[in-house]
Amino acid sequence: MQLMVLLKKLNGQWKIISKTASSKASNQHGKRILFIVSSHNFHGDSKIRAGTNFSELVNAYEEFKKAGYTVDFMSPDGGAISLAYIDTSKPMHKKYVYDEQFMNALEFTKSPSEITPKNYRAVHYVGGSNAMYTHATWKCVNSASREACQRQGIK
Repeated sequence: MQLMVLLKKLNGQWKIISKTASSKASNQHGKRILFIVSSHNFHGDSKIRAGTNFSELVNAYEEFKKAGYTVDFMSPDGGAISLAYIDTSKPMHKKYVYDEQFMNALEFTKSPSEITPKNYRAVHYVGGSNAMYTHATWKCVNSASREACQRQGIK
């Protein structure tokens, strides 16, 4: 039997939000993947909206979760990110748009100071129209990638 709990920090204290029990064996192995997303909301200094490509996000997320990985999201500013190209006529999009735990993780992405690069087996850069404004020049991203590669990534 496997017991799973969903925790959320409320008013500075961890609270159990839900509990689930299952007799099905878990494939979770404790290895982590870091998804790097952009906090950039506009193209450059314009008023044209930019966002993280939802397909790139959910398709990779689904595959890593199926393989038993824990996925963390990091953005330059931490917190909520802009999403783009969501099409709820696609089953995968619809599944994750209505997944409260997944959307909560995107609302509260980790900041670079909350990440320890050595804890990750691999880094996945999620594209979108906003990625070009941060990924290439962001020093913390490059160090996280380098550390994951030195450990030879996913096995």
